[in-house]
Amino acid sequence: MAAPREQAAIVEAVEANDEGRALALLAAGADPNAPFHFLIEGDKPGEPPSEAWSPVLDRALKRRMMRLAMAIVIDPRFKPDGWYFGTHGSLRRDAVATGDIAFAQAVFARQPPAEHPRWVLAAAAAGGSVAMLRWLKDDQGIAVRRHGIEALCKAVQQDRRDAVVWLLDQGVPVNGRSELGRWSPVTHAGAFGRADLLDLLLSRGATITLADEAGREAVLWARINGHAALAERLQALAR
Repeated sequence: MAAPREQAAIVEAVEANDEGRALALLAAGADPNAPFHFLIEGDKPGEPPSEAWSPVLDRALKRRMMRLAMAIVIDPRFKPDGWYFGTHGSLRRDAVATGDIAFAQAVFARQPPAEHPRWVLAAAAAGGSVAMLRWLKDDQGIAVRRHGIEALCKAVQQDRRDAVVWLLDQGVPVNGRSELGRWSPVTHAGAFGRADLLDLLLSRGATITLADEAGREAVLWARINGHAALAERLQALAR
């Protein structure tokens, strides 16, 4: 067990973007599960922030310290089933979002699947790596056509054109709906101002008048989010 001072030191090294020092501390016995403390802003104006904790791996990934992240994951002392805050909701999702297949392989070897494959695909699509998406399909056996609509929506949202093209080529339905909010890929294109991707979706047979669960179409989301030119185009296309 690492002393509290050693735990604090590795957290401080990561916070200082000193990956070499963090690696040296880990090799010297620092706890790979060492937590760092941060604050979450209140949901309402004037509401005080709340305290939260997350392992140092989370911070290493946010800072793209991939050598340190790999060293932590393969460390026998690392607890892959422990608490994890993360960016995408789980360690497996954060791993595929990096686009680093070797790192994802290490994580998957340590942590058994515990979530629906649609969310893993979506995280990979957010990262934009077609190689990672292909690895999930070919090596992990995820049925992309069946589970890929969340990934397609996320790829449009994050402006990941290569991922959008690959997912469509795999047969993910261009007019599919996401589980959350029943948004279509076109809805995401309108809401996030992805005019180029809208053209791509339309070329693949997308319908622009599909409404979400609240009855809002892509044109309305484009207006709400200030994409006036795109909203005008969507309105013209809907006539």
